[in-house]
Amino acid sequence: MSIGRLEIDALRRAGVLPAGRYAQALALVRDDQAWARWARHALLALRLGHLLAGIVFFFAYNWADLPDLGKFATIELGIVIAAGAALWRGADRPEGAAALIGATVLTGVLLAVIGQVYHSRAEAWQFFALWAGLTLPWALASRNAAHWLVWLVVLHLAAIMHVGQVLVPHGRLSDYEALVGLCLLPLLVLLLREVVVDRRQGWAGARWTRLLPAIVALGGLFVGAVTFLFDVALREILDDPRNPALAPVAFLVAVAGMGAVYRFARPDLAVLAAVIGFTALFLIAAAVRLLAEGIGFDETEPLLSSLALLVLWSIAVVAGTARTLDSLRRRLKALGHG
Repeated sequence: MSIGRLEIDALRRAGVLPAGRYAQALALVRDDQAWARWARHALLALRLGHLLAGIVFFFAYNWADLPDLGKFATIELGIVIAAGAALWRGADRPEGAAALIGATVLTGVLLAVIGQVYHSRAEAWQFFALWAGLTLPWALASRNAAHWLVWLVVLHLAAIMHVGQVLVPHGRLSDYEALVGLCLLPLLVLLLREVVVDRRQGWAGARWTRLLPAIVALGGLFVGAVTFLFDVALREILDDPRNPALAPVAFLVAVAGMGAVYRFARPDLAVLAAVIGFTALFLIAAAVRLLAEGIGFDETEPLLSSLALLVLWSIAVVAGTARTLDSLRRRLKALGHG
């Protein structure tokens, strides 16, 4: 039987392992190679971040003194060096992927310089969309989750700006429709992540690559649903078929769907915790709206009654959330997914 961190913790809770020997026992089962690999990757990320930040701040500080040719030459040389380093080290290795991330960021800097030097009339979303399009081959070549995260942030910013600058101002989408549409992007990323992992692409298998898009999607839908609760009256929903009832419906559908998938098909306690947490917050927000409509928060007596009921409801929701999470943790652990 192999002994790891979980077994050491179990021995400590059972009283078999003295507290003074706990740290020593952990040191004996520590995976030194895994920690060394983590440290190398962390230092590589810090070096890359500081280098790219230095380049950006260099241009920001010396912008007025740099000739146009110098601006373009410096950035393009950086892109060539980064792409060359990726070819030299291998695009799918950590060093090569870091170089391609640098090339991706520098491409955005180059587009910004082009826009400022030539006073382009293009809207901001067009630059971000072009940035994402130009750097997609590098993301595909790197097969690195961190690189895909950078690329997806650029793509999501392009989508947000396009919605805010074109679709909503021109009346093609309402604010709530736009919000729900934007939340479909991280849900699509989550779906593609599962497909990639099923094809045994280990680079996408880190747990954060599942948890992050899930939280982003649920968070956006939660904001839309809660805003709907407090901003829209019942008569407005009945009068306008395009009213934002779509927001809470989309949130509840997402909660139900993700809860079912990550409870039965792909058990994941972290994602379930996010689903249950957002659901609990939504239930508390719904109670506030119902109390405001039914009893009110204006005068002293209704205020005290509403607050008392809200406190009791919040305690019940939090207790139910804690109990549900504990039950799920026990069941998943029994199935080997703890």
